[in-house]
Amino acid sequence: YGFAAVWGVCLSWLHPAHASLYCTIIPRGQESELMGIYIFSGQVLAWLPPLLFSFLNEIGASMSIGMASLNLFFAGGFLFLLMIGNYDEAVAFSSQDENNNMVWTPIDDEGSPTTTTARGGAQPILLT
Repeated sequence: YGFAAVWGVCLSWLHPAHASLYCTIIPRGQESELMGIYIFSGQVLAWLPPLLFSFLNEIGASMSIGMASLNLFFAGGFLFLLMIGNYDEAVAFSSQDENNNMVWTPIDDEGSPTTTTARGGAQPILLT
């Protein structure tokens, strides 16, 4: 039970940190589209490693072969990790509008979000 408690405490930050990091690099206007892809890919790919391990176990393959087969997923993840660019460049790219202006959304004194551009002043965001 102690190991499970330590495991839970140490990994409890992982999913919120991934989602927060991903949200910071999504370009404006594509939030719902790309979060849908993020959630879909997480749900679709989460069952593949246990399925492969269970299949190999059920056909009578050695446990060491079943565990070694999971390295395919680690290798695939590592290859995708190598293709990831610089985080700061991704944040800068996602913070630009269609005219290549830097955009951010601070909260004004009354607590409502505003859009501020590098060339202009604050403009209230109209929520429809």
